[in-house]
Amino acid sequence: MPKIQIFRQKNPVRIAAAGLSAIGWLTAFCFTACVKPKEFSEIPYLEYRSADVSGMITKAGDTVPLLNLTFYFQDGDGDIGTHENEAVLFFALEEKVGDSLYEPVYAVNDTGGRFAIEYAYMLNPIEAVTGNGAVYGTMTWRMEEFADVAREFDGRTIRFAIWLFDRKKQKSNVIHSEDFRLSDYRY
Repeated sequence: MPKIQIFRQKNPVRIAAAGLSAIGWLTAFCFTACVKPKEFSEIPYLEYRSADVSGMITKAGDTVPLLNLTFYFQDGDGDIGTHENEAVLFFALEEKVGDSLYEPVYAVNDTGGRFAIEYAYMLNPIEAVTGNGAVYGTMTWRMEEFADVAREFDGRTIRFAIWLFDRKKQKSNVIHSEDFRLSDYRY
């Protein structure tokens, strides 16, 4: 007795829809592949996002506050960060002296000279994100010196001014953190 094989006829509508779907995906891919990469200014740009204070236990067993500052950055020619041993990321301390008035915080050296309190850091080069070499993204910077700031300026309200320089020595805009009432950060 011969075996009978039954073949189902494929639904022609489903085949056509699948073919159109594949063509649609291929067309969308071609358009996105041809899209020009994001273009930004060659001068670095920053936007403040948030701050988080957390505690860390030191080797001595003390819990000290750490400040994590998060900000968005972008640079059109992608030259943020340096291979040299030089500071390119800066945080300056400002004290609130009125409703919306802030003044830089100064320290006095042994000779009576005043200088603004700034923290300077080296920042490793950031890899390009787009085909034209631009970089952008969100960065969180952990400031371990925050424990010293909280102790030194206890009871005062401060904020941080933040800026950076690229390898061409172009300065970004200056952004500001939120206010910190330092008596709230005792651990």
